[in-house]
Amino acid sequence: DLWNIPPPTIDPYDTFDASVMFAVLEGHTDAVWDLSYNATRQLLLSSSSDSTVKLWNVQEKKLVSTLSAEEGGGCPTSLSWVVGELGHAVVGYSNAACNILNTETGQIVTKLDTANDPISGLPVGPINKVLSHPTLPL
Repeated sequence: DLWNIPPPTIDPYDTFDASVMFAVLEGHTDAVWDLSYNATRQLLLSSSSDSTVKLWNVQEKKLVSTLSAEEGGGCPTSLSWVVGELGHAVVGYSNAACNILNTETGQIVTKLDTANDPISGLPVGPINKVLSHPTLPL
């Protein structure tokens, strides 16, 4: 479900207001783990435990494409648009993999080395959240 942002004067303990629901986007077959919105392009990315990343057109309320994002048995757990690289998104996985995807072609642009901690050298666990810095490149 997509929701409109309610006005700041709303009482958070008031009854449910159905007018805040913007749309229902159907397409994933399992739990959605993360969302990332690109306001410039009016596009939404979603990652799911169904092993896909989906690209949605928010204005048209429809699915643009499905990116088969499984990485070595891991599911995409987190994603973020890459600032400064139009159409690129960084995706983190449950097996500690992390890739930069071209959302227009569905191809992997870069595989980031995230399997081991850079200091200790020990294996790391699942990636819970990835972010792209708002001013610095990846």
